[in-house]
Amino acid sequence: MFLILGLQAMQPKPSSPVQMAQKQATMARPDITLRITRLTVLEALNMSRCVIAGMRNDPHFPEPKIPLDILEQQTDRFQELITEATHGTRQALLQRDAVFAELRDMLTAQAWYVRSCAAGDAVILAGSGFPLRKQPEPIGPLAAPQNLVASYTGRRGTIALKWKPVRGAITYRVWIAIGDILNEENWSEVLIQSRTKVEVQELTSGIHYWFRVDALGTAGFGAASGMAGCMAA
Repeated sequence: MFLILGLQAMQPKPSSPVQMAQKQATMARPDITLRITRLTVLEALNMSRCVIAGMRNDPHFPEPKIPLDILEQQTDRFQELITEATHGTRQALLQRDAVFAELRDMLTAQAWYVRSCAAGDAVILAGSGFPLRKQPEPIGPLAAPQNLVASYTGRRGTIALKWKPVRGAITYRVWIAIGDILNEENWSEVLIQSRTKVEVQELTSGIHYWFRVDALGTAGFGAASGMAGCMAA
């Protein structure tokens, strides 16, 4: 019996980590971008024009949060101020920025309305004029964790492990072995956790232990890391 110190050590192990990873991969659904506060002046102007054109006469959006006539008036005013501020005074820049902030708020409110009406339907979302959020690219089999290190801690019966994170990893599985490390039957699973460092306690002093780690992604477990060994204090 080994005692594990880690973020998820006291939580019960999942009955099927692979199923959990696959479920997590399918949770993402089509959506529109909500990063409106990060838009530049011209990006916001273009988005507003697209939203007005997309939502107008669309039966999926019967009562827009921001009436389209009001949004269009704000957009027209914003475009005028952009032109005035290009070679204008500081006052013109301040007026442009004030209307810019109001337009971003309007677009944000409109985006939440669109999301509630579309309920994840990609066709309806795209028809609104808002850009669709980029979906994460699927990641195939994961690489083996690199730079696994087993360290002497100076504390009786304790060995510390750490390794480099793997892109696309959801959790990591840690294995331990005593004796012939070429015999697969000598390896046993210690834990599954999301962190890249852990301490194994209640080991037998004077015994040399070996460890390896593999990463779990949406395609299942990847290749195992190289082995790292250390003698317990």
